[in-house]
Amino acid sequence: MMRRIAQDIGQGQAHLQDEYEVVVVGSGYGAGVAASRLARAGRQVALLERGLERLPGEFPATLTQARGAMRVDTQAQTIGSPTGLYQLHVHNDMLAMVGNGLGGTSLINANVSLEADPQLLRHPAWPQPFRDDPQVLTPFVERARAVLEPRTYPLDRPTPAKLAALRQSAKHLDKPFRRVPINVTFEDRVNPFGVEQPACNDCGDCTSGCNTGAKNTVQMNYLPDAERHGAHLFTGVSVSHVSREGKRWRVHYRATAQPESPLSSVLAEVVVLGAGSLGSTEILLRSREHGLPLSDRLGASFSGNGDVLGLAYDAGWSPQAAEAAQAQALADGQPSSDEDTPSEPAVADVPGLHGLGLGLRKPVEGALPGPCITGVIDLRQEPDPKDRLVIEEGVIPGALALGLAPALFFASAQLNTAFEYGAEDGKRKLLDAKAIGDAIQQDPGQLADMAYRGAVDRTQTFLVMSLDEAQGQLNLQNDRLRIDWPHAGRSPVIEHDNQWLRRASEGIQGQFIANPLWTEGMGQKLVTVHPLGGCAMGDDAEHGVVNHQCQVFAGPHGEAVHEGLYVCDGAVIPAAVGVNPLLTITAVAERACQRLADQRGWTIAWGDTPAAPPAQEAPPEAPSGIWERLKKAVHEEISTAEHALQQAGHALIQEVIQPLEDGVIDWAKSEGATALKAVIARHPKLLSPAFSFSERMAGWLSTEALHQSQPGGQPHDFELASAWGRRRGQALSL
Repeated sequence: MMRRIAQDIGQGQAHLQDEYEVVVVGSGYGAGVAASRLARAGRQVALLERGLERLPGEFPATLTQARGAMRVDTQAQTIGSPTGLYQLHVHNDMLAMVGNGLGGTSLINANVSLEADPQLLRHPAWPQPFRDDPQVLTPFVERARAVLEPRTYPLDRPTPAKLAALRQSAKHLDKPFRRVPINVTFEDRVNPFGVEQPACNDCGDCTSGCNTGAKNTVQMNYLPDAERHGAHLFTGVSVSHVSREGKRWRVHYRATAQPESPLSSVLAEVVVLGAGSLGSTEILLRSREHGLPLSDRLGASFSGNGDVLGLAYDAGWSPQAAEAAQAQALADGQPSSDEDTPSEPAVADVPGLHGLGLGLRKPVEGALPGPCITGVIDLRQEPDPKDRLVIEEGVIPGALALGLAPALFFASAQLNTAFEYGAEDGKRKLLDAKAIGDAIQQDPGQLADMAYRGAVDRTQTFLVMSLDEAQGQLNLQNDRLRIDWPHAGRSPVIEHDNQWLRRASEGIQGQFIANPLWTEGMGQKLVTVHPLGGCAMGDDAEHGVVNHQCQVFAGPHGEAVHEGLYVCDGAVIPAAVGVNPLLTITAVAERACQRLADQRGWTIAWGDTPAAPPAQEAPPEAPSGIWERLKKAVHEEISTAEHALQQAGHALIQEVIQPLEDGVIDWAKSEGATALKAVIARHPKLLSPAFSFSERMAGWLSTEALHQSQPGGQPHDFELASAWGRRRGQALSL
């Protein structure tokens, strides 16, 4: 059972000391490495994370929960929760999504560990030591792999349908295909850092936050390793800027949940900024405004890593049908048409591509998505640099199921390509469209279910990483971060990426739907989940913000550095790497921390981590594992969910039961009060002593309103459900 390892400043129960030897800002790949390695070097380390600590079972699984966990930062304001898990930066030219919590973006990425092509390090943007020796990161890549433990999707499990579809696209393109290493655990275990991890359950919800605990995020390895070696981890802490005070650094911060509160500060001999490309750059930009001399290159060389999203909607090619046809051909004595098939396990026989995460939906054997990304079409050896990219398949989080069917229906309707693969395929697409249209008009409650069948279930999600020009600029305007990159979406690289995705879609007879923001009407905006640069490495201050050791240059000219100030995260990567960048970022941070320790005469202890965690009481406000235990008992008690109850009581219960834990709220909405009483009656020990209801909550409840309609076919809202419940005398009381 996983325990909490951080103290939340926002709760008023944790306080930083006045000073530490080392302060690490952030908790993603770079910051996690710094905290672990410097704590192992015997230093007194404090780690400051802006977001909150969430354990498996506490990540959003419904649309309502996801909305509550959103933080949207525009050029004018912050919308939503300051501590929201999903931080979306919205700007004129580009949008960027990053993670906001203990573990950084590792909490919400697909955890793909692909090594960048070492020859990219010969690019002029990289510092001289990298250009001279493109293998300079190799030992540190291996060090990162030893901690993150990437592996390919196991061959002893059925091949995910979406992976088989990606292989078919690769065959159509005549390009290399393989399974990709992912940082995921596929067997129950206690990992080398003492964290209990269940095996991946193939739910697909990797990018909304792994509620199973199988993803090897930084929260599962580097951070608990740091804490075991004495580091103090704090959450809910937003760092504003840093300033020099004698030979030490003062880190200025406030509680994230109190953005208008006065700044506090802490002193340190060494400060490592690991708040990500956007976060670390913002801190240094603000530090410069407070008088810290820095390179004029600060904010430059910003890259979206050539990220492109696309969909192959309502694919006509079926992996199940293809396997059946091939099996029949072999039975008839015909040679195999697919050389890869003998080495690949069979696809489960439930029709569809199953590219939508489960959310709170009950798993259906044979229709599981598998991890978000399991394969790659690798075009990095193409002769034209604009064509050097990787194409990976993806899974859309289950929390988005409700709006997915109508959104894709309307997007495809604008393409006028329903008959591009023939009359029969067009007929099927029109029937799918009719079913979605009928549901929208007559019974919107069906829309979430429709995302798991029909057109949406036959849709493939594609994710591309390529080599963009890294010509973005990060600035501060009215003390808010701004991304400037005029016409970023008109880059020839992005055009080529979308052309490749169109051809990949043709390979499975799907309608290609590009990112809706990448249209003329929307200004051809780009969306990145891999922001890089802003504090790029360089040989001197005229060419970068930090040197090859991640030390910050002390002014606009020369090679002099600010002693004790480092940036260790994606901000230092000076150019796109054309693959998921986590392994590169982690390796660069490992190298920087090794050099930091060597220069200061510190020895990093590489001994084994103790298998058993130190004793620690669970915080009373978060009893460990209760939601998971309740959910298991619920599924034992209930064979089918009362879907109508979920729809009728959705808004009412959200109003009435908001103070309860999110997991219990969603369970109540989907399963009902009767089952909850049965679970509590039959399994009283499931409720830990720290879990209690402090007040009685009650309301009227009815399923009848779902079957009534207003004139014009518009469905009633929760007020009608309440009225029907009052009339029938049906109530929910907790």
